[in-house]
Amino acid sequence: MYQVAISPPLPMPSTIVGAVGYAYWKIGLCSSEESCISRARETILKARASSAFSIKFSVVLSRYRGVLEEKRLPGDPNEIPRFRDALVREYVFLDRFKVLILPSDDKYINDIRRALLNIERIGDSESLVSISSIEEHEIKDCEGDSVNVIIQSSIASGGNYMIVRGLLENGEKSMLALPLMSERNYYRPSEIRLEAGRRVKCADNFRFPDGDNW
Repeated sequence: MYQVAISPPLPMPSTIVGAVGYAYWKIGLCSSEESCISRARETILKARASSAFSIKFSVVLSRYRGVLEEKRLPGDPNEIPRFRDALVREYVFLDRFKVLILPSDDKYINDIRRALLNIERIGDSESLVSISSIEEHEIKDCEGDSVNVIIQSSIASGGNYMIVRGLLENGEKSMLALPLMSERNYYRPSEIRLEAGRRVKCADNFRFPDGDNW
């Protein structure tokens, strides 16, 4: 068996929502996978990573995956090839990055804050994170037409950015524009220019589109 796993340079919106949903379960605000992800999607309007320096590299892993799936060791040497598999796994390392989270209603802010303090991973079991701070900021109108968070590529009109296939907060598939520039084996922050007529909002250092459809 051979697999390929590709890692995006920044966490996708659905990945952040999933991490919050799992944290909701940890603090007792839901009781099942379905109810936890539903609660996370209900309470979070937007969850978008901002531009950040990151490094990505690939490794080939060989492991006895069959031991986990069948919960037993190979019975004889002839079974060993069937138990083994290999995959190309990409790893992304970020020293730090910021995530913009917009609640669907102010009444959910405290629940979201409690959940964020209990997040240990974003994505699979190997994606470790440590929450260094949680801040609340007032949203204001901004000048200019550029943003520095992940948006849907359909509203991008210029700037330096990458396009990847990903999932929105509600699990819907979309082509997403990431505010990053690729430089050899690392990525550096950039900005994305919006289509004409789109207004920009600011919250601290975050710049994001006005409205809901982005």
